[in-house]
Amino acid sequence: RCVIGADPSLRHNGQLKAKGQPGTMRLLYAIAPLLVAAKSRLAMRLDDNALLRRAKAIDDWFAAPTNRTTPVAWTVRRKSDVQLWEKISSKAKTVYRGSMRGAPVIVKGKGRHAAQGDYGGDVLWEEMIYLEALRGEPGIVPLHGAWFSDDARHVSFVVGDCGPPIGKTSRDKPPLMSRAFDKRARKRPLELAKAILECFGAWASRGYILDDFKAQQFAMDDAD
Repeated sequence: RCVIGADPSLRHNGQLKAKGQPGTMRLLYAIAPLLVAAKSRLAMRLDDNALLRRAKAIDDWFAAPTNRTTPVAWTVRRKSDVQLWEKISSKAKTVYRGSMRGAPVIVKGKGRHAAQGDYGGDVLWEEMIYLEALRGEPGIVPLHGAWFSDDARHVSFVVGDCGPPIGKTSRDKPPLMSRAFDKRARKRPLELAKAILECFGAWASRGYILDDFKAQQFAMDDAD
């Protein structure tokens, strides 16, 4: 089974601008707006009321500082539910790798630029809305849960670790795809293409656009 997952750094009703990226990344740039314009079968399959209920559950959780009702699918509700291993990034968000009951996870929290009382910043709220609303769709990273700091000023949330990035994109250079991605593309090209299209379709059909488009935003499982 081939799984491609998108890091949820997406914005709703944004704009995507191609910058002449060659090869695979140029193809992905071309696919994304086409999927947004098309009314895919996924858009018809998703129940809008259910999607809005899941999104509202995140708003309700943020709005009740002393009596939070967690979404029913969450298995993480406090920091002690997760074991942190190492910090892997500290920019717009602080990102840790860790484990939850033996399963690898990624933990995201307040970035170094976030204000002291902003509940982790709009970026974290937006990601949690996106993850909860599209829970279970192809390419959508599973949201395991979240918690607030003891002073109720900052939030951290936990998602599944979907594997390493499919490559690296640097400014003014062609993207360098990982050996695992290159091997999968040669060995199972149709399955890989299907996984990429399903990943794009899951969020693009709901009006989301990836505004930081680069290979690092996509992860791939390690199945042979």
